[in-house]
Amino acid sequence: MYKHTQDALYKACNAMDSLFIGYSNTASIMRLLQQAGAQGCTSPDEITKQDKKAQAVWVISAIERVCSEEEALSLLAYYGRGGVASVASQAILVERLDYLKLGGRATGQLLSNICTKKPTMMQIMDSHDVPKPTAYRWRKHIDKMLREWQTSGQQKLEAELERYGLLKHAA
Repeated sequence: MYKHTQDALYKACNAMDSLFIGYSNTASIMRLLQQAGAQGCTSPDEITKQDKKAQAVWVISAIERVCSEEEALSLLAYYGRGGVASVASQAILVERLDYLKLGGRATGQLLSNICTKKPTMMQIMDSHDVPKPTAYRWRKHIDKMLREWQTSGQQKLEAELERYGLLKHAA
C-alpha cells in the first residue's frame, strides 16, 4: 500500500530503475495482484524484491492505462528523477513542449532543470546567451504545461489506486 499517489510514483520509478537480477515472476505476481484486487501485502517489510518490482510494473501500467500520453510522460519524467524512464520521457516531451520554438536543446535543458535541477538556470542562460528574465519566462511556460499534465495524471492515477485499494486512506 502507498501513503499517497506521489509515494506510488516515486517507488515505482525507483524500482523500475533498479537493477534486478535473479528469478523474476513479475507477470505472475501482477496477475495475482489484479485477481486479488491488488491488495497484497500492506507493509513494505513484508514484500520481496520481486513484489516491489511487480508493484512498480503495475503502477507504471496503470499510468499508461488511465493517463494520456502527455500526462504519463510528465509523471515519469518528474518522478523518475533522472532515471531511465525519466530521461526517455523527457526526450519525448521536448518535442511536445517546443511550442515556444526555443530549439530542442534549450527546451530539453529547461525540462531537465525542472525535473532534476540540473543543469542550473545559470548554466542554461550562459549556454544560450539569454538574459535572466527570458530564461525564467521560458522555464515558467514549460513548468506550467508540465504541472497541468502532472496534476491531471495524478488525479487519474489516484482514482485507479483507490479503486484497487492501494492507498492507505482508501482501505
